[in-house]
Amino acid sequence: MLKVSGSKPLPVRSVIQKGYKIPFHILPPTTSSLPCKAQQDKTSPTYQAIKTKTCSLIIKQAIEEAKEPGFCLRIFTISKKTGDLCPVLNLCSLNQYIPLKHFNMESIHHVCHM
Repeated sequence: MLKVSGSKPLPVRSVIQKGYKIPFHILPPTTSSLPCKAQQDKTSPTYQAIKTKTCSLIIKQAIEEAKEPGFCLRIFTISKKTGDLCPVLNLCSLNQYIPLKHFNMESIHHVCHM
């Protein structure tokens, strides 16, 4: 069972089949256009890494192309130990729309004695 602090348990199968809905306390603003940004060099390693990973996730059906307005997030890359670039979504701007849930982080000592 999957449990979000302060809520009833979620069956893992249901989350896998239907997905997980983020419990927003206020819906984030949506946009149908991308923010203005400088002309991107489509031959840059950063652009290619993001494009490759995005296409891979679409093929695996892990993500889908937006068909309606949505919340726009910043994407950037970090270097892996292998030297490859790994795309990362910056979700910080989304946090202000999600209720803060407090939880206690248990230590390995506490877990062993449960």
